[in-house]
Amino acid sequence: MSLKVISREAAAAFFVKRQWLDQPLSLAFTKENLTRFVRDAGGLQLDSINIVDRAHYLTLWSRFGPYDKAALDKMVYQDRALFEYWAHAACLVAPSDLEGWGRAMKDFRSHRTGWSNWLKANSRILNRVEEEIRKRGPLSSSAFARPDAMGKAGGWWDWKPAHHALHYLWLSGRLAVHARRHF
Repeated sequence: MSLKVISREAAAAFFVKRQWLDQPLSLAFTKENLTRFVRDAGGLQLDSINIVDRAHYLTLWSRFGPYDKAALDKMVYQDRALFEYWAHAACLVAPSDLEGWGRAMKDFRSHRTGWSNWLKANSRILNRVEEEIRKRGPLSSSAFARPDAMGKAGGWWDWKPAHHALHYLWLSGRLAVHARRHF
């Protein structure tokens, strides 16, 4: 198979079109349009940085104009129009892309040596977290106690073992994000 050579201008035009930056703000903010935009763009990065507003909110505002954030939350977390996954960073992803991300999920289950080592040392914690979720339904990290030996939390990556377990279960596709609160 030979590579097709395209001009720099054609490549730039392709990316502008895929990001929906080539059209006026005329589309209604509907579940169908949101899903189509996220699929075309390859995902919508979630970002907790908040200068004017969260980056994902600004991205949607720049494509759709003013919209109701509660409607976005409903579309994502109740209607399940999109799902959260680690697609280069935490992103909202179109369900039509789930099969493609299945390979990454499988890789987290079998090929990630860092996780393999953690799982060997913490299989009881992983099993306990899964069992609690089966019994009680959707849970966040705050539902699990921090072991006394760990002391107080020290920052973003000073996670308690249950938080690591939840993160692994999400990356491996065994759990999904059910809702976001205080984000």
